[in-house]
Amino acid sequence: MSLKALEINEVLTDSPSFKQKLADHKAELDQTNKYIKSLHEACKNVFDTAKDLSDKQLHLAKILEDFNLKFAGTQSGDDKVLQESFQNFAQLLKQVENERDLFLKSVEDCILNQFESFRKKELGNVRKESKNYEASCKKFSNVLNNYSKNKYSTDSSLREFDEMFADEQRKWNDQAANYILKVLEVEEKRKMELFKIMQTYINVWFNFYHVGFEKKKDNMNDINKFQLKIQHCEMNFQQFQEDANKLKEVTFLSRKKKGIENGLSDVQLHDDKIPVSCEGTLFLSQKKNLKNLKTMAINISSSPVCKTFCEYRDSRLTVKQENGTENTYLVSQGMRKMLGDQGTDRRYCFEVNAQKQDKSPVTLTFIAITEGDLKTWLNTINKHPVDSEVKVVKRLPNFDDVGTKFVEKCIEIIEKSAATEQGIYRLPGVATKVQKLVSDCIDKRKPLSILEGTEIKVIASALKHYFRELPEPLLTFELYESFLSAAKMESKLLMISDIHRAIYQLPDANFDILKILVKHLTTIAAHSITNKMTAANLAVVWAPSLLRPRVQTIEGIIETKFVTATLEVLINNYEVIFAGPLKDGAAPPPPLEPDLNGAKRKSPGRSNEDLGPKDVMSTSYPTNSPGLFMSYLSSSVQMISFFLSLDDETS
Repeated sequence: MSLKALEINEVLTDSPSFKQKLADHKAELDQTNKYIKSLHEACKNVFDTAKDLSDKQLHLAKILEDFNLKFAGTQSGDDKVLQESFQNFAQLLKQVENERDLFLKSVEDCILNQFESFRKKELGNVRKESKNYEASCKKFSNVLNNYSKNKYSTDSSLREFDEMFADEQRKWNDQAANYILKVLEVEEKRKMELFKIMQTYINVWFNFYHVGFEKKKDNMNDINKFQLKIQHCEMNFQQFQEDANKLKEVTFLSRKKKGIENGLSDVQLHDDKIPVSCEGTLFLSQKKNLKNLKTMAINISSSPVCKTFCEYRDSRLTVKQENGTENTYLVSQGMRKMLGDQGTDRRYCFEVNAQKQDKSPVTLTFIAITEGDLKTWLNTINKHPVDSEVKVVKRLPNFDDVGTKFVEKCIEIIEKSAATEQGIYRLPGVATKVQKLVSDCIDKRKPLSILEGTEIKVIASALKHYFRELPEPLLTFELYESFLSAAKMESKLLMISDIHRAIYQLPDANFDILKILVKHLTTIAAHSITNKMTAANLAVVWAPSLLRPRVQTIEGIIETKFVTATLEVLINNYEVIFAGPLKDGAAPPPPLEPDLNGAKRKSPGRSNEDLGPKDVMSTSYPTNSPGLFMSYLSSSVQMISFFLSLDDETS
């Protein structure tokens, strides 16, 4: 509801409607005073909360600075980047909070003081004028009452009283007019002043937010890099879950099958073919050495036992007790099982003849948990092979014409119709359809034309499945450690160099197939803007299919990230690596890194012979080894020859 305007001429009449309008305006200014108090208090609370938030953000930054994660296995480049990201986040928070601190110091007092200044000065003056007006009204009312009551007999006295009354009325009118003008002035001024204060408040906050936005822009490259690394970690984690669950199933399935004949065994063997070492839980009988066999047997049955963890390696038996005691014995004469007719009622009891560290003989009596454990320990220490069912896993044959043609046909179909399909190779096909397709094409030798009408996801998954089920991975067991060692290099240049050399140690058939496959993955990565499959993403989904250790373990699964790094290097540097073997002592070209949107930088695609003088001079070669230095020297000679040829042409 709007207020009615106050008119100056209404002061002369002093009507009840004028008095009501004046009272309404006065009440509105009182409400304005309360409103400004609320604004002042709210803004102060915001500033106090902002200071508290800043303190908490700085505390968070301190925790991030000190935050340190320990990783299983060797740290990869992604692991190091993500570890460093915590420190980078801390620095970013500190920068933003420093800006917040400057902002609070510069505007807090200014804004709060403006609220108080307007409330006390402007509204205070209105209240002062209101009191003066009320006093003037009271005084004029008394004069008016006296004027109406008194009677004067002479004309002179009447004129004097009329003049006095007119003077008082003029003063009252002036006071009333001043009050009305002050009320109207403050009502108009409050809109301007309050708007200016709040505009300042909003602007400074937006300026602070803009500073935060600018900080984000300044660190956008790092933020995008972290985002890519997080995506890689998520994909690695999904692969880790899949591989770890498969390893669990295989481990317990093998254990269950062994238990059918031997009794369930908890002993861990370290060589499946010739068990020369094992470890597991045994109970040690704490009997005294007695010469009488019958007395000894009774002693075994009644003597206490203690739980131990035993390790046998290289004819040495290490016994670790729960109280921390650890003893190592040299097994001298093997071991024998103690049967029930030897006077013991303990199940799965056996003796080990050994020597202490001082070479004194000792006989240790152990009790196994299961019959399977007993057989394992007996056969291991006595150097007999363990009787266990060997699981035969059906694997696809090595490379042949059928396999090569299958790979080429799958690649042809995918590149022809699905190179830009989002999530190609990441989104799996139906497992049963994938297995049937591989079986039909490889085992049953059906014509490859059946691939034509098959769903692209099934074809892509079948291609990965084919490589994963090979008896030996494409990059071979023999070169597994070479590729991992190369991927763990700190220097990108040395990493590419070592991977380059290892690739040319592959058998010819493996090399040819690998070249076809990596060229295909390079083509897919070139469309990463549409298919969202960068070289790094392709490496994550393909790496487990191309390289694995002979025996799969959790440590091997964790090390898959280095296999991923190897494949990413191959994809990003396909033209350079597959152009030919790296000469001894030659420096590889600078690594080609993907940019932040996933597209690969333009490959030079040419050797130093094709470069002009400016290009050769700008090429960076490390000189920390004689071979690399000779490569640099050779490039310099090429540059000089280039200039000489120019001189010859000019002349």
